[in-house]
Amino acid sequence: RATLRDAGILVAQLFVRAMRKYEALHKGMAARGFGESMQVLSFHTHARSRRYEWESIAGCMLLVLLEWWTGGWR
Repeated sequence: RATLRDAGILVAQLFVRAMRKYEALHKGMAARGFGESMQVLSFHTHARSRRYEWESIAGCMLLVLLEWWTGGWR
């Protein structure tokens, strides 16, 4: 019984704290000129360049060959 009461108090305090943070955030955004709605930029994926992929592969291979040539793998 006490555990249920303590959990209820904890949830109520968490809700009050979250609402206070929301209210502070809302006031701060309103002070900076934001309106009721926010426009979010659309999400699009980034296309990798084939040139950069080949350059990175060639660079890694060059580093491996230099490591082998200098005797780093003994």
